[in-house]
Amino acid sequence: MRKRINSRPHIVLLVFLGTLVYSIFRYNVFKEVSWIDLPIYVLNKAISLSAVILLLLFTIDHFKDKRRFWVDQGVILSFIIVHIILSLLILGPEYYGKFYTGFKLNWVGNITLLAGVGAFMGILIVNITAILKKIDILQQGIVHEQALIRGNLLLLGTHLFVMGFNGWLTPAHWPGYLPPISLIAFLTVVVVAMVKR
Repeated sequence: MRKRINSRPHIVLLVFLGTLVYSIFRYNVFKEVSWIDLPIYVLNKAISLSAVILLLLFTIDHFKDKRRFWVDQGVILSFIIVHIILSLLILGPEYYGKFYTGFKLNWVGNITLLAGVGAFMGILIVNITAILKKIDILQQGIVHEQALIRGNLLLLGTHLFVMGFNGWLTPAHWPGYLPPISLIAFLTVVVVAMVKR
């Protein structure tokens, strides 16, 4: 048991490094995105994908050790918060042109951001509930945990689908023939939803 729990930081590090290398190859190498954009734009891609992959890995592991739930949620939440901060730093037509018509958000931008905010709020509620239960302030969750998690997955899937669907349909245009990060993340969310049934 000790060995598996202590391996958690290594799993997080390996997932993050793997997604970072993938993002660098897809964007900086094959898509020829400027290396100036590595510290925020490309790093943000890796962080967002890391959060979803960790969600899958930790979900599978929960069947073995449910005591890790609130700790794992905290790790995932940390990645998501960094993703949100980095996204806000560069949110605009220059980086997210498909979200805008002129200088105003279009329907893709509105739905993508709204679904993202909804999923983030749901994860916050899960974490707050878990912590309060841990310190015996709450005897029961604020809402039914499984229903909330399924709702979060639906919102997260919507966030990814609306944002990236058009790019998924043209594999011939994928830089280096590497699948879009949004597609990988969406498929991961689908697997998580199936595992959680």
